[in-house]
Amino acid sequence: MERPFRNCWLWLGAIVLATALAFWPGTRGGFVFDDLPNMEPLGAYGAVDSLPALERYATSGEADPTGRPVAVLSFLLDAHDWPADPYPFKRTNILLHLLNGLLLFAALAELGRAFRLEETRSCRAAVLGAGLWMLHPLFVSTTLYIVQREAMLPATFTFLALWTWLVARRRLLDDQAGARRWMIAAVGLCTVLATLSKANGLLLPALLLVIECRLAKRQDSDRLRSARRWLLWLPTCVLFAYVLVSLPGFARAAIIHRQWTLPERLLTEPRVLFDYLGQLWFPRPFSPGLFNDGYVISKDLFHPWTTLPALAGVIAMAAIAWFLRDRVPSVAIAIAFYLAGQSIESGPFPLEIYFEHRNYLPAALMFWPLALWLTGPGGLSRLRTLLAFGLPMLLAAETWLGASLWGDPTSQALVWGERNPDSPRAQAWEAQYEVANGRLDRAEDRVRRALRQYPGDMQLLVNLAGLRCKAGSLSAGDLTALEQSFASAPDPTRLSFKWMERALPLMESGSCKGLGMAQADRLADAFVRNPHTAMQPGRRSDAEHLLGEIALAENRPQDALAAFNAAFRAEPKLDTVMVQSALLAAAHHPREALAHLQLASVKPVLPWYQWRSMSDVHTWVMYRQGFWQQQIEELRGKIVADLGNPS
Repeated sequence: MERPFRNCWLWLGAIVLATALAFWPGTRGGFVFDDLPNMEPLGAYGAVDSLPALERYATSGEADPTGRPVAVLSFLLDAHDWPADPYPFKRTNILLHLLNGLLLFAALAELGRAFRLEETRSCRAAVLGAGLWMLHPLFVSTTLYIVQREAMLPATFTFLALWTWLVARRRLLDDQAGARRWMIAAVGLCTVLATLSKANGLLLPALLLVIECRLAKRQDSDRLRSARRWLLWLPTCVLFAYVLVSLPGFARAAIIHRQWTLPERLLTEPRVLFDYLGQLWFPRPFSPGLFNDGYVISKDLFHPWTTLPALAGVIAMAAIAWFLRDRVPSVAIAIAFYLAGQSIESGPFPLEIYFEHRNYLPAALMFWPLALWLTGPGGLSRLRTLLAFGLPMLLAAETWLGASLWGDPTSQALVWGERNPDSPRAQAWEAQYEVANGRLDRAEDRVRRALRQYPGDMQLLVNLAGLRCKAGSLSAGDLTALEQSFASAPDPTRLSFKWMERALPLMESGSCKGLGMAQADRLADAFVRNPHTAMQPGRRSDAEHLLGEIALAENRPQDALAAFNAAFRAEPKLDTVMVQSALLAAAHHPREALAHLQLASVKPVLPWYQWRSMSDVHTWVMYRQGFWQQQIEELRGKIVADLGNPS
């Protein structure tokens, strides 16, 4: 092996080891936020210990139309049932991050060859460019947030595709056999796998096209031009056309599910991008983390005043990339790659405004131009050498600090609360940890301070109600504020529904003064009256289910049956019917339970050519296996036995 490659492997090994050590303290942390709903399907239908169980689990994903089955299946590396220990999941995420770094190194080294760089410099720049990305503290919240494996896997397949494409491209230019087949495999297979991990995997051809457009030359062979046209340009244009056609639908979804409009989102995202870039180029160990609900929305070009400069800045970045395409191609590629990589999650799709993990893939080439300068010839050699060694060490130290915080949930909640004073979620999250440590007064003070800034915030009011009930009573004013929030919240999430379910035993027992069954009826009615509830089938179903549980608690079985029937009509899910039938039976109303269970008749499933999402596939799997038929008959048998009437 030649010395340049020996040196590269040595330094690459050091970078990988440093990255592993820097991230490892975070393995002591637990599950947070979206981890739980995404992990619970591991045990939703029993342990995943057979082929039928694997089929049920693999098709259980509900995110994106695809259900993200590749990401879903990857969790089986760590557990086959639920509940589970978070450590294996975090360990696998770190190992995946290391793999991504190695694939990025291979892709950057091959990209250097494509630009005819000297072998030693190309290799060193690839090690440093990949190392700065691997060690960056901004990616702590991606790597240690278990569910964001969904963001990491598209990067895995994109880096693999980029490396394979560049190698095949070089061989195609040398007229080597099989190169075109490798290109087809790189784009086709990797795009499918990336998309089945998360929808932004669809950007893979566009990201390759960013690089290919710079490498393209007039004297390229017809075979290379054809590969570029059919494998990169065609899917990119199809995706772009789909986005344009879908804009009206995105606008409607924003109105239903978000507290902002689509134009407001498009005005806000340029500011978000510059916030991301600030964290990428001026790294710090403690970022805002997962709480970004307090991010100020741009109402027009001048409010806030940074909106117009940020929009102009994004346009200027695109112009700079075009201007530098021949002068400094590495910078042009890094800018274009970043903008293209952000075009889905920071574009017109009605997703939440801000998340750090959205930089994981787009920032992959961000530090390669810097690495090329640091490892290149010219003046300032001592300064460049110092930076080449010092920057990775600095990033490793900051990442270690950030990962250590992720390994200490209590400190993490306190830091996030202090760093996100404008985030109701962060304040509520910190208050929960104050409660866990027995500091009820401090928790209530924090929530009430946040309520002065966000007086109608549902999460804060729910937390305040819980705190007051722990203290023994809920005031009439706090109850009225909670009722008004339930009736008017623009995004009535499952938070209110889940809290009401948990609070029902307190309401029945009367152990929380000021919160009894009469108040339960008021709050449930407010949830039903909310106009945004009516626009979302899942929330309508939750509201009716809540009314049914209250009716059961008040011994009104017919009203409970009517409410449960309405919940099923709003969102026909067999598992919901079975839960509700079981509730009726447990409350000693077997006739109503049997009547409700009649709704759970197994209907013919859609033929494969009418499937629109993974949910349809899952339904087909469950019916083909006879899973629901068996579960329904078992439950019916138990209810009939309780009724004492075999007929």
